[in-house]
Amino acid sequence: MVGATSRVTFLYELDDLGRSKKSVPLSSGGGDTVRAVAFADEDTVIVGDDHGRVVRWRIGETPHSDMLISEGTAITSLLVRNGRLLVGRGDEVDSIELNSTANEVVTISKGFGWIDSLALSDDGKRLAVGYADGSIGVFATDQPSTQPIILNVHGDIVRALAFDRAGDTLVSVGDDGIIKSTAVGETRLGDLACKMLWRDLSQEEITSYFGSTLPPTIPSCPNQAQ
Repeated sequence: MVGATSRVTFLYELDDLGRSKKSVPLSSGGGDTVRAVAFADEDTVIVGDDHGRVVRWRIGETPHSDMLISEGTAITSLLVRNGRLLVGRGDEVDSIELNSTANEVVTISKGFGWIDSLALSDDGKRLAVGYADGSIGVFATDQPSTQPIILNVHGDIVRALAFDRAGDTLVSVGDDGIIKSTAVGETRLGDLACKMLWRDLSQEEITSYFGSTLPPTIPSCPNQAQ
């Protein structure tokens, strides 16, 4: 288990009852508040702070670290999936391949608002970004030039996001006190549309319902009695 105080991240070893047997302080240096932590694997913890630092800690008998990002806008969210680190900071999402020695930072989203939460679908094809104004951006990771789908679902900061296993439904939690489930995948949207129709959607309905930012999709609905 990992917990963070204002400036130090603590790694806790727990017993079978969930009680702390041992704690190891991981100090990234400086006097800035730790804002986000994430496990890369069972032996590696990523820590981000208000100074914009992102530090990778290797856990062992003697913990040691290396700097992935040395400074910049405050880190608000960290997410690790399949060897890739996603970093939310300010109004941008950056990506770092953790298995590479280059530590190259690639910006994959910028300019849509202050970021407070991230989620990635299990297949890695959809990235959800929660913003301070209550909106959510859903990005197609394999189409970086495509504009995101913007969902205006909350009235305040989006604090947490999670996809279902299929990546078709997104659950969000906002400071407005609402937990919301939103259909975002083409298959899920198609199922919802077919429940209301006895026929396939027209091209005009597809454009209106699915939006132009989604790949062209024509759901085939089972014939239903009129």
